[in-house]
Amino acid sequence: MNTQTQQRILHVDFNSFFASAEQEANPFLRSKSVGVGGKVDSKGIVAAASYTAKARGIKTAMSVYEAKSIDPALLMVNGDSHKYGELSDRLHAILKRQGGIVERFSVDEDFLDVTHVANDWLDTLAVALRIRDAIEKEIGTFIKVSIGIGPNRLLAKMASDAEKPNGLTLVYPSQNERFDFLDTRALDDIPGIGPAILRHLKELGIESISDLRATKLPFLIQHFKQYGHFLYIASRGLDASVVSNEEPLEKSIGHSYTLPYHTHDRRIAARALLSLADRVGWRLRKRGLVARAHTAIVRFSDLRVVSKQGRLAAPTSDGFELYKAAWQQIVSIIDSEEADVPLDTCSIRLIGIVARDLVPLHNQISIDRQKQKRTDLLPWLDHIQRRYGARSWLRASLVSTVVKERVNGFKLDHNPPLT
Repeated sequence: MNTQTQQRILHVDFNSFFASAEQEANPFLRSKSVGVGGKVDSKGIVAAASYTAKARGIKTAMSVYEAKSIDPALLMVNGDSHKYGELSDRLHAILKRQGGIVERFSVDEDFLDVTHVANDWLDTLAVALRIRDAIEKEIGTFIKVSIGIGPNRLLAKMASDAEKPNGLTLVYPSQNERFDFLDTRALDDIPGIGPAILRHLKELGIESISDLRATKLPFLIQHFKQYGHFLYIASRGLDASVVSNEEPLEKSIGHSYTLPYHTHDRRIAARALLSLADRVGWRLRKRGLVARAHTAIVRFSDLRVVSKQGRLAAPTSDGFELYKAAWQQIVSIIDSEEADVPLDTCSIRLIGIVARDLVPLHNQISIDRQKQKRTDLLPWLDHIQRRYGARSWLRASLVSTVVKERVNGFKLDHNPPLT
């Protein structure tokens, strides 16, 4: 049997991900015209827009100045990469529970191969509906996804793009079904056909996917070299690539936090570092990794950045152990700076920690009873975090921390943790 008819692949794509994530987190933003960007002033760029904003003419990569001239009601919000990463991880976890092979394609989209899990296309549709139901219960009712189902990655991805938001599109593997679907799509709906290729195709009189399919392979190779092979098979809805869950081993995992004000108070810096170290430890454990080395980073008020590297006494994914090692380095950095430069230039502006020299975890029993107690507790804390989301538990030493959350104009009713 043709392998193209054997594969059953889903492509799950968050709709208007960054903007929807902000609207899910803050009910005030729902139904509003929302843009997300790194800078929210007129010099910034709209990195993402809500569907309401898109309907009013706001486009990705538009300047905030231009966007607000089109839609004065547009509300700009600072992007939050930690929030988006957490939501992406939750989607990934939901897909993994369905069985099959999961491939993280980007922060807001994943592939799921259920060839050996679903008996037929009806079963595959049932998987898609379970995913949608789990997303609503575990991620939020305002977060929507479009799901494409097809006999290969190419068609699954194009199917998820066919209906947004909240779409569900199935392309069956027969030639007639493939061609009928493709002929409803534009040339640049094929992943890999960007502006330059599209322009060249149209210069050659190829205006549609059906035109491309009618074009002989030698002609395409003559004009597009080896890329002509891809255009030829893509126009027929064929794709030999496979869904792969193999991810390269990360070389480092780190977080940093810019304080909302300069400070000489080492207690504030220490609490910030402890929160960051816990976040790094959580990410290490999620990936089944431990760190054998670390880097501590400090940026001072005069914008000088100083870092120090060190080896850990033993490989670890315990945030507290990472914190202890990094804090020693940071104290050393601060002491050295205060001795060498004027005090008013060495107040602290940013704290960071990076776990390095990562290797797969191999469980070992520690002879340090306190350390082993913390190690035994970590799986329970991780379970709480997986179930209830990031920031669902907090160390007692951080409860009274007075470091403010990065201000974006829209704050939730909670005690903001350090990020």
